[in-house]
Amino acid sequence: MKRIIVLALLLLALPAHANKASFLGYVKTAEDRFADHNLSSTRSFVDSAKKDIDRLSSSEKSDREVRAAMQRLEALEAKLAKAEQGAATAGQADDLLRKADTAFHFIGREPYSERDRDHAQECLDLIAKAVAADPGAGARGANELKPKCAKTLADAKAWLAGEGRQSPDEHDAGPGITKGYDAAKAALANKKAEATDVVAGQKAAEACLQGISRLDSLYESSTSRKKYYDFDKAQLTTSDGKLTLAKVRDTCKAMMKSLMALKVNGCGSKDLLVTQDYLGGGKWGKSNYSIGEQFDPIACKDMPRGDKVSRAGAPFRGTFKGLCKGGVVVVEDDGWDKSEATDGTPFRAMGGTCYARGKLQFKITTTSM
Repeated sequence: MKRIIVLALLLLALPAHANKASFLGYVKTAEDRFADHNLSSTRSFVDSAKKDIDRLSSSEKSDREVRAAMQRLEALEAKLAKAEQGAATAGQADDLLRKADTAFHFIGREPYSERDRDHAQECLDLIAKAVAADPGAGARGANELKPKCAKTLADAKAWLAGEGRQSPDEHDAGPGITKGYDAAKAALANKKAEATDVVAGQKAAEACLQGISRLDSLYESSTSRKKYYDFDKAQLTTSDGKLTLAKVRDTCKAMMKSLMALKVNGCGSKDLLVTQDYLGGGKWGKSNYSIGEQFDPIACKDMPRGDKVSRAGAPFRGTFKGLCKGGVVVVEDDGWDKSEATDGTPFRAMGGTCYARGKLQFKITTTSM
């Protein structure tokens, strides 16, 4: 009986001893894990040590070593809670930094669009939030990324404001906007202008307008709908000084109209034409007459001295003469030229030329007005 009592006492003593050893071991391991900056493992051992406290006997809780360990555990848990809070904040900051980096990488190689500007601003906003949440985020990438986003934002804003864009050049403008501008201006100012001078001036104005049209067709990028040049800001240097593209365009249009309306002494020619539709059965319809809208300048020494009309053109001489308004009529065609209209209707035509001398309007056909 005595042996049984002793054995029972021994069994009761073993768990108590094991609880103390276990508790002390958990505390020591928790401290080691904290020193290694392994917060999740530290929290696990701290929780295990706290559970072991409830298993300690009164005498074990009074033990000097246990009391010291309990004090260490309490201090460790306070430091752990602070570290965990900091880690959570750092995690939030790092997540913000990752988003800022993503925004930055969405920006094109050259910041030319409002989309690039917005991504750069988003990058800076996210960095500011990250650093506010955790100042340590600066050393973890914010300090390196921030100036990149700031520069991109400044570049994008400047670009959208029209700054930093190259002035329109020959590569963009084709044969030369300013050359056309200056040549057209000179033609209008020439008080002794001849027909060739007027036509040359019109061609110069047209070259100016064609170049302007090319500039107006340029966009910031293949995906942008924003024009490359702001016509109210971008400038070209002309004989009248620096002018905006809008001003150059309007002036070239005005010069073209003035040159087309200008009458100068000279000699010129324009086409005459008579056509007849086929009615079937070997019959042809009534004659339809037309005369060209423009006079092509010619040297006056090349003007024919009088009318010269072929036998085939003789029936139309009077009408051609009226269309030519008294000028010289030449019809060299000795017969009809048969053809088909675009709709398949057969017709025949005979052409001639009207020559005139005097104060005439010389103009070219333009598609740039």
